[in-house]
Amino acid sequence: TRRKTAEKALPIGTVLTLAATGTETNGNTVISNDDTKEKHSTAYPFLRPQFSIIDPTHMKQVDHHHSIAGCIDIIMHVLEQYFDNETRNETSAYLSVGLIKSVIENTERLLSGSNDYQTRANIAWASTIAWSHLLQQGKTGDWATHRLSYPITFDYGITHGYALVMVFTAWMQKALELNPESMRPKLQFLAEQIWPGKTYDDVPCLIQSLFASWGAPTSFKQAGLKPNDSMLKKLAKTTVSLGPVGKVITIDETLAHAIFQAALLNCKGN
Repeated sequence: TRRKTAEKALPIGTVLTLAATGTETNGNTVISNDDTKEKHSTAYPFLRPQFSIIDPTHMKQVDHHHSIAGCIDIIMHVLEQYFDNETRNETSAYLSVGLIKSVIENTERLLSGSNDYQTRANIAWASTIAWSHLLQQGKTGDWATHRLSYPITFDYGITHGYALVMVFTAWMQKALELNPESMRPKLQFLAEQIWPGKTYDDVPCLIQSLFASWGAPTSFKQAGLKPNDSMLKKLAKTTVSLGPVGKVITIDETLAHAIFQAALLNCKGN
């Protein structure tokens, strides 16, 4: 809650069992307070692990639900850094697209039943690169979708990766509306590289359709949730409890509420 600042930590080592967060190389963590119903992230350089053991054979035992949620989280980490207000960072853009393509390819392999070492290894490597801060060099990143997703996870018990899916398209559409100068070229680049023949305004729903094809809920309704407007306002208030979020568009309580309203249904009205 930022009332105090940490100054040191015990040495940390990790044995990775799920490819998702990149925690094996970054100093980021998320802490939930069950008593106050709060979920917040924090980061310090001294929280970077001293060592990490990344053995894909451990990940072969992860169930379908969490494997897919982890793959979505990897892609979302890439996209949270990809979307910002910088106009010239082609190197990071091409790295980002390459990672997304690799995760899509290997997630499709998982879905087809290929739960082999190489598939898991490629996903694990993508996870490590995605949130090692490599892609964010010379950039700021946005990270609003993560902040919007936290109260959904906490209040409704939705797995983190799936909670991200529920609000990401609504965020993209609102960001495109309010900051087209930044969003149009970045969405157009994704269209050209991943969905040739499509244009920038197709991408939000194309990303949503991709995640839907993997079995992820793409709206509150798809997740079986029916929050009323007061519940959506509560989610919005919690999202900005430490201040406005996001860089592409600055999200205050009113805008967060609008994004949650848009997330009630997906692109197909479901």
